[in-house]
Amino acid sequence: MKTLSHSIYAPNPYGHGGEKRSRQLQEWHTKNGIELIPLELKPKERLSIAALWHSFWLMLRVYGSQGWKSLYVFMRHVKNISLIYNQLDAYFQVECVDAFYWESTRDQWYILPYLAKKYNKQVVAFPHNLEALVDGQKSFLFTWNAEERFARELAVLRDCEKVYAISNEETWLLQLMGVNASALLYELPSAVKEQCNKVAELRKQSSKDYYLMLGSAINPPTRIGMEEVLKAWDNSVPLVVAGFGTEQL
Repeated sequence: MKTLSHSIYAPNPYGHGGEKRSRQLQEWHTKNGIELIPLELKPKERLSIAALWHSFWLMLRVYGSQGWKSLYVFMRHVKNISLIYNQLDAYFQVECVDAFYWESTRDQWYILPYLAKKYNKQVVAFPHNLEALVDGQKSFLFTWNAEERFARELAVLRDCEKVYAISNEETWLLQLMGVNASALLYELPSAVKEQCNKVAELRKQSSKDYYLMLGSAINPPTRIGMEEVLKAWDNSVPLVVAGFGTEQL
């Protein structure tokens, strides 16, 4: 089985959390006999009047005219989409594929499920986060507050045939909000899992005279949790802090 797909992350088993999740999903699709056809966009150098016109109306249909940060932001996004519009249009017209797997569930990519539906593709979403609930994360395009962003996000996810959330808690919340959600819990990619098993064996032979706190501090919720641990730590036992962005801690 083949399916169209789009992610903002490269599937890297040794990368940050988003890249690891993309790698896990890639392995899951392969295991289930699903071949992904990724959407690879290369903006053109020249503007097309026709593409500008189609992109203009696409923005209005998907987002409406209210809530944009400014007219400049709106027109700049119209221009950016116009440079890839023909590629998007051709991509979703592929007739031998009837599904679109969507990882890039941030608001700037709400156009993708809209176009997939336009060409009768089933949309299956794999959100890495409930984006509106990520503390400190703001929209590049809109003035929506957190409640408005969450309402928009829920509306888009409700329109998907299926949503696979990353946690039981998010699945529970989405189901309460009328989303056809199931849990596809995060697991380490196979290569990293093997590496961790080797580390676990080595640790059996090592001294246990300190604690290691490992996390990606570039992810706001993880950073907040790590900061709480640091505030509460009484220093009776040494604590080693490691992971992406932890130098800021």
